[in-house]
Amino acid sequence: ERYRMSGFGTTEQTAIYGVTRFQILDRVKLIAGGRLSSWTRNEEEAAFTLEPYRIKHRNVFTPYAGLIVDFNDFLSAYASYTSIFLPQQAQTASGSGIAPIKGNTYEIGLKSAWLDGRLNGALALFRTRQDNYAMLDGDKLAPNGDSAYVAANGAVLRGVEAELSGELMPGWQMQLSYAYVDRRLPTGFSTQVGLPRHIAKLYTTYRLPGDWSALTVGGGVRWESASGFT
Repeated sequence: ERYRMSGFGTTEQTAIYGVTRFQILDRVKLIAGGRLSSWTRNEEEAAFTLEPYRIKHRNVFTPYAGLIVDFNDFLSAYASYTSIFLPQQAQTASGSGIAPIKGNTYEIGLKSAWLDGRLNGALALFRTRQDNYAMLDGDKLAPNGDSAYVAANGAVLRGVEAELSGELMPGWQMQLSYAYVDRRLPTGFSTQVGLPRHIAKLYTTYRLPGDWSALTVGGGVRWESASGFT
């Protein structure tokens, strides 16, 4: 994997990744993998940049591991661990870039399938810890005119997700999901612009029968609670 972005500066990232699956027991599987990334940001001298700068990260390894247990043909449980390396474009008040987000995510959950796989359900609990989380630096501005940010270490996101999806009738697809996310910032950081704690979504599509089978109609609704970030 390789991509390059240009503008007043240049961002280049290269990565290789792989995954291996092991059948430990008849109903127990282990999945292990990882990604090796290199990321470089060259910011050119411009009207909104105090001086050129370069951020470079080479050969950053982010592992992944998951364990799946099949209780029967329609119910399974899993646990997973994922490491995080996420470059970001936010700038400080002095014009320097914020370092990439680093952290890890732990997740456990259940997955099920009914009606010969036509209806699927999932329930998951997760916890993510992130360092270098970009937070607004009050009302300060970066040299490019955007809001200035500072890096916060120890931001925690935890919550639960539930989803039900599948084919209710021939041609009628539906997806219903709900998520609750509790976000905690390290001591000394706060924000007035939070993210919703509760998110519910419902989407559905229907493929018309007969001569109209090439036409699919659909719609959806999304509900969010008031924002909150502590």
